[in-house]
Order: sequence, then C-alpha cells, then structure tokens
Amino acid sequence: MARGTFQLKSRELIKKYGQNKSLYQIAKDGDLTYSTIHRWQDVPEDVQAVKLDVLFSFLMGLGLTAQDIESLPFGEVFDIKLNDAA
Repeated sequence: MARGTFQLKSRELIKKYGQNKSLYQIAKDGDLTYSTIHRWQDVPEDVQAVKLDVLFSFLMGLGLTAQDIESLPFGEVFDIKLNDAA
C-alpha cells in the first residue's frame, strides 16, 4: 500500500490570493490568530495537522468566497508527499 501525507501550500496560497494583504489582515479577515498565519507562512513544512474549519477560515481570510473555495482543486491547496518504499 502506498503511504504518504499532505502538506498545506500556505505560502503559495498567500502569494496567489492574499496579494495585497498583510498576514495580520489575513488573520483578522479569517478570524484566526496572527501566530497561526505567521507560522503557516514561515514554516509550512512544520504544520502537522490542519483543522478543516481553520483551513476554511484561512481561505476566507485570503479573500476567497465559499464558491471559490468549493471550486479549488485539491492540488492547489495541498502537496502530496509520498513516503519512500521500505
């Protein structure tokens, strides 16, 4: 069985959708803590888990609508990281 995980593409999402927003504004608009957005921007590879409601708030904070989020391809939000075969 193939094994792997997903990594949130937070930097890419911020760059693409939060163009004219500060991290503070993204956090405020998404009703999230600044430290969460800052951590996701600085070290996304360290993010081990993402609650789905927090992800939704993050995407809304970037300025996306519910319809925009619904049409996002999975691969635009997450990278797939396959583990090496044993």
